[in-house]
Amino acid sequence: MIATSTASSPVVYCLLLLLLHSLHPSVSALILSGSTARTSVAALRSTNNDDNNMSGDLKRILVTGANTGIGLALTKQLVSEYNCHVYLGSRNPERGAFAVEEVKKCTGKDSVELLTINVSDDASVQSAANTLSEKLGASSSKLYAIVNNAGTGFCHNTPPSEILDTNTRGPRRVVDAILPHLDSTNGRIVNLGSGAGPGFVGGNRLSKERKMRYLNPMEEEEIEEEIAHILKMNDEYAAYGGSKALLACYTMKLAQVHPNLSVSILSPGYICTDMTRGMGASKPPEEGTVSLIKCLFEDLPASGWFWGSDGLRSPLHYMRNPGEPEYDVLFERQWNFNQGRGPWGLKKNAEIWNGRVAQVAFVVVLLQELITGKGVIASITDGDAVGYAFLGLAGVGTLGLTIWLAIKGDESDIVF
Repeated sequence: MIATSTASSPVVYCLLLLLLHSLHPSVSALILSGSTARTSVAALRSTNNDDNNMSGDLKRILVTGANTGIGLALTKQLVSEYNCHVYLGSRNPERGAFAVEEVKKCTGKDSVELLTINVSDDASVQSAANTLSEKLGASSSKLYAIVNNAGTGFCHNTPPSEILDTNTRGPRRVVDAILPHLDSTNGRIVNLGSGAGPGFVGGNRLSKERKMRYLNPMEEEEIEEEIAHILKMNDEYAAYGGSKALLACYTMKLAQVHPNLSVSILSPGYICTDMTRGMGASKPPEEGTVSLIKCLFEDLPASGWFWGSDGLRSPLHYMRNPGEPEYDVLFERQWNFNQGRGPWGLKKNAEIWNGRVAQVAFVVVLLQELITGKGVIASITDGDAVGYAFLGLAGVGTLGLTIWLAIKGDESDIVF
């Protein structure tokens, strides 16, 4: 009787995963997703704790908007489980002080300090940067990470202008002021995005040209142009989704300008906070930190990526749900085809490809019957060379059309 099994043999399990991945990457992604994100985070916590305890150094992290919700939950985890020293950013000093005491009481540690900061106010952000400089100078340390968690929208009943200013310009204010205090070689910047961002880009509020713009890094001037465009919609939901989509564009640009830093943006998931209370969100803030922890401590494959709430890479132009395969080139091509954009990742939509192939087939069949007086099947059955020639012509025409669409397939410049 064989005593081992696939489940108990890491070597066999890994070989099977490699085989499945070579056949189709999304298959292995689905299998790996069976191990919950919570399990992987637990393993990461153990590893990170061991590393920090061996070095004896505290990782110093600034978390904005940390007096409640996801920011507060993250702060507690960083202090209690990751041996970090957290500067708890809060717009309201009284609420911030209360949150600091709550963290100390829950964790039994004093590795947390209040940093009063209103990300919507230039003077407040600069004052916070000066205070932080003094705190870091006293310990001769550099900041390990900036977590831009502060945000507003939905149940906060804030106007579109304030939503865009807080969610899009706020992180930029913080980074501009705090960047000199961040570790220039190993520092990390983590921006809290939302699934509403890809939902906004993939929706019907933007032209095709604008959608393409949202898939790439944007300069500050471009972001301001888009903010002005969104404000014209006069819609707080569009403002929220647009603010998070623009934050992703800023994240990509930040990663481009600072290649030595690890810069990420993520969706925490649909978490019950003051912003979403009463809107059907049921997950507690503690479950919204999976990707935050990943982006803070794991060796990421690239900088500037958008991560889903389950710790897997996600696209910027449509919403990928937890449990679905991780976003990659293959997944993009499959999605393009399923959404009617064309096979093999063609930029032109599937209707044009299918329609032209049908027309090619019709013309070939018509010409073949006019010349030979036979149907295609009858001609081939009789071994008629002309029938084979027309069949080959249909194949070459279809292949040529496919290649041409793949190369030329910009929806704006193909009209036929």
